[in-house]
Amino acid sequence: MIQPEEKKAEKRILTLSLCVSIFIHSLIIILSLIFFHTYRYQQPGYEIITTIKGSIIKSFEEKTEFSKQNNLLEKTIIPQETEPDAKLRYTNSKIETAGFDSLNLSHIYKESTLNVEIKYPVGWVYLDQQRNKKLDGITFWAVDNSFNPPPYIHIEVVEKYLFNPAKYKYTYKFRYFEGFYNEPEEMEGQVNQQIYIRTKADEDFIIKLIINGKDNFDRFQPIFLAMVNSFQFGNPYIF
Repeated sequence: MIQPEEKKAEKRILTLSLCVSIFIHSLIIILSLIFFHTYRYQQPGYEIITTIKGSIIKSFEEKTEFSKQNNLLEKTIIPQETEPDAKLRYTNSKIETAGFDSLNLSHIYKESTLNVEIKYPVGWVYLDQQRNKKLDGITFWAVDNSFNPPPYIHIEVVEKYLFNPAKYKYTYKFRYFEGFYNEPEEMEGQVNQQIYIRTKADEDFIIKLIINGKDNFDRFQPIFLAMVNSFQFGNPYIF
């Protein structure tokens, strides 16, 4: 006859066996799910481990392959539409079509170190700077209320060796010199145009107009070009 203590021991063993069996089966199910569905990916150039249908596949992807794919992707991406080239929007890009307006150029700036002379409009003022007792630059700006904010024109003395004709698209024969220039450029609403003055003297010059807004630029460009055309420098016989 089985004693009560033995029955209790058997129950404990059965219970323990059942728990162990449930645990083992649960573990098998979990491992099976992980085994069949695990996917781990790392950046190209590193190991990629993929577990599919009970097989573990190890492969190494070369960075060069990634670069090829990346380059292909860049080629297929359509570039974002950017603002049209500001140069193309100016109908008077060339000096011949812009013209000259010298009607209000009644003031004359003169300076002795480089013998610079230029006409400038009524209602404008200037500030010139020297370096090593020679003219280094002049800035003209409007103080009347015809423009807001006022435009300004800067004349810079430059070293001749810095000149690179390949940087300029157009040339124009002014009264006393040959000028090199490109179309006007616009950045954040500010329009500028510069003219490189190539001389036979020891120095070259750059004259630059900076003004806000295309409409203001179109209105003032003929005056600016008339100022440039009046520009003189050095010995008048070696222009």
